[in-house]
Amino acid sequence: MVGASISNNLRTSFSCIPALGGSVIMTSGFPVTINAAINGLNDTAFFAGDVIDICDDAFFEAHGKPDVIITDPPRAGMHEKLVRKLLEMEAPTIVYVSCNPATQARDLALLDEKYKVTKIQPVDMFPHTLHIENVVQLKRK
Repeated sequence: MVGASISNNLRTSFSCIPALGGSVIMTSGFPVTINAAINGLNDTAFFAGDVIDICDDAFFEAHGKPDVIITDPPRAGMHEKLVRKLLEMEAPTIVYVSCNPATQARDLALLDEKYKVTKIQPVDMFPHTLHIENVVQLKRK
């Protein structure tokens, strides 16, 4: 959903930026496709399945490599296999949205092999609770 929500901004900045979305949970992709259609986002495609399985050489040959990856994992953070896949994909920019700063810090330490943190923005979406969303931008070294 995050990728779909920013694709209009990308479209005004660039001549043609397709947005690709993926989710392990099959049902989560359905509302995204409806939302994309309602908002006139025609340059989008959504895939259900594990990024580790979907993003292979054939996928990149058909769709190209990403310029930006947006990841918003569950509270447990990213699986180490996913971190390795992101390092392998070598996108110039990664945006990591997290509801658990502790697991985000763990994952950022793993991504430090090829990426540096360039921006951090905590967002208090849950007033009067201890929970925050933390958004981190990483750039390839």
